[in-house]
Amino acid sequence: MSMPILRAFAVTVAILLVGRSGANAAPAHGTADHGGLLAHYAATACKGTCPVYAIDVYRDGFVKYEGKAFVKRRGVATARLPSAKVGMIRYAFESAAFRSLPVHCCDCRPRTDFPSVILAIEDARPRVEVVHYAGCAETPSAVHALEERLKGLLRVERWIGKEAEPRRHPLDGHKPEPFTLDGK
Repeated sequence: MSMPILRAFAVTVAILLVGRSGANAAPAHGTADHGGLLAHYAATACKGTCPVYAIDVYRDGFVKYEGKAFVKRRGVATARLPSAKVGMIRYAFESAAFRSLPVHCCDCRPRTDFPSVILAIEDARPRVEVVHYAGCAETPSAVHALEERLKGLLRVERWIGKEAEPRRHPLDGHKPEPFTLDGK
């Protein structure tokens, strides 16, 4: 296997491991408590150019975004939501009856190569988390609606870009060597 292919594989594995390990982690250094975590939204990788990122929303309106791959803004960015939007996020989870969803309502895998969205709510109560695999046809419509509502309230496009925008590869600036079957 050539070095560029190995390097691309290593970056993909690292992105997947880092993305998953942060799902239940304590707040990152520098985010303080901010009244505790309200909600978590994370988009995982697929075999293509799906945006990979995570957003934590705290009860005081502090928002921490971390772009990992195929996003307009990689790295950490922060924002502040007005209290009215914090209330709208709470209401979005409540109106989706999120706390009453079965844990495995959305993680069937009849197809491959789809990303997942990890949704979680805490809000001073025990954390409830649902992993929504995009290829799962049994996902309740309330989960789809919740994801779209959260993306709108959080203005996610400012960080990940719009659907029509090209996605940035984790190896920005690296041009892979041409691949041929005869090794030349």
